[in-house]
Amino acid sequence: LGEHGVPWARTRAHLVAEYDREEKDRQDATKAQSYYATGTRLEAAERYAEAMGKYRALLERFPASARADEARARLAALEASPTVQRKVELVRAEDECRRQLSLAETCLTNGMREKAIEAARPIAERYPDTEWGRQAREWIRKAGGKAEEPE
Repeated sequence: LGEHGVPWARTRAHLVAEYDREEKDRQDATKAQSYYATGTRLEAAERYAEAMGKYRALLERFPASARADEARARLAALEASPTVQRKVELVRAEDECRRQLSLAETCLTNGMREKAIEAARPIAERYPDTEWGRQAREWIRKAGGKAEEPE
């Protein structure tokens, strides 16, 4: 028998479980800190969409962590900033253009001219006065389609 008449195995199992919980809590705190630090570095580098993703992940995975309130506040500030939101939208638009024009190139390379035109046309229409729009019109023409220059 162990302490206070409790069987030793039960006391030992309790201590092991408590140690495991404390170890998991320490690991979670370290991970939460890592998410927060990464978010602040991304924010400082003006990679706002990625920073907001890190803050959201921290809040989802470690909602009770010491950094949760700070992450929630930073996320709210980023979401409320019109400047940040414009930059996030610009990054998303550039990613979309990159993906669509890459798809157009792949389709054309593989002899799928109509699919290449379908991939490039939305970019040409949505962003006509940009470099992305110019590239989209170029891919449309290479695929044998008609692409009008913006007015």
